Amino acid sequence: MEGTLKMTAPLSFGLMHLSNVIDAYAHQHPDLNFELDFSDRHVDLVEEGYELAIRIRELQDSSYQAKRLALIRYVLCASPEYLKKMGTPQTLDKLKEHQFLQYGLNKSTHLTLRDAQGKKHSLTLNSKIKATNGEFLVDMAVKGHGIAFLPTFITYQTIAHGDLVPILEHYQLPTLNAYAVYPKNRFLSQRCRLLIDFIAQRLGDRPYWDEP
Repeated sequence: MEGTLKMTAPLSFGLMHLSNVIDAYAHQHPDLNFELDFSDRHVDLVEEGYELAIRIRELQDSSYQAKRLALIRYVLCASPEYLKKMGTPQTLDKLKEHQFLQYGLNKSTHLTLRDAQGKKHSLTLNSKIKATNGEFLVDMAVKGHGIAFLPTFITYQTIAHGDLVPILEHYQLPTLNAYAVYPKNRFLSQRCRLLIDFIAQRLGDRPYWDEP
């Protein structure tokens, strides 16, 4: 297989989880070239000439085709030092009293959880630190600046090492999906089709970062 595969993916996801995928795929197809844009900006695939995007969000644009790659789970977590100092919240009312680390620059974060009985609870959390990068927020959480709500594909290593501790695990948190997205009316090359299947097989509903 020859040619150039031009793809875009979210910054943290791309840096943390696509290196091994692209490495293995490139070894399988040594004549294939890659142009990879790891960025959280919105990319217009048609205007900018990308064949493929990986997106973690609810898809609304009907001009694109999409294939689901993986389930993206979230976690509320904080450092052991922060929880020792401020206390570990056991209820949602107590959670509201804590400092929050917010992904994105919205005025506030709205969080919807389900309890063990399936009842929905909506919270508005005031944020101490807002940032547009998940890895930065992980670092701020590890340093004890507050509680973060982040995808497990970013937090799994720090949780495994004990640098962050999950909280309120008896509540069900929202999930998203990771999709491979490509223009609906454009021919999808074999190199893209095979890469999409390759990623989906490696991730799926229980990706390696969610293994115990």
